[in-house]
Amino acid sequence: MRFCLTLIYCVALIACGGSSEEQAKSTDIINQSAQEQSVQPASEQSNSLSTLLSDTPAGEEFVFSQFREHNIVIEPESYDFSANTVFIKVYTEQGKLLFLGGVKGELNLSLYIENVVSNVFVDMFSTVAGDPQITMEINL
Repeated sequence: MRFCLTLIYCVALIACGGSSEEQAKSTDIINQSAQEQSVQPASEQSNSLSTLLSDTPAGEEFVFSQFREHNIVIEPESYDFSANTVFIKVYTEQGKLLFLGGVKGELNLSLYIENVVSNVFVDMFSTVAGDPQITMEINL
């Protein structure tokens, strides 16, 4: 029984092992191929079939932006609200809520809005019964 176990351990040890020279050779081959790839000119790298962003750099003249900053000023005082606090809701045509809150006085909003959005809607109301409910459209 001991002989069989010893034989199995020896076979497993031999099967798992490898010479360190083979590992060193394979490491050298990997390092050489990596150096060869980094030495390629930029024109050859961009012509390759790689989809990595680092392999296909954009030129300096390109600008990537999906959002623009818009400054919106809303003055509830000009709409004859008698309440101190006016509630304001700002949203897009698609129903994306950009601002919702109660304000006292003028509201200055700095919003980053998608480039495809051309206008936003503003609803203003208060808790006082006689105050108006206003909906307006702001073209960006």
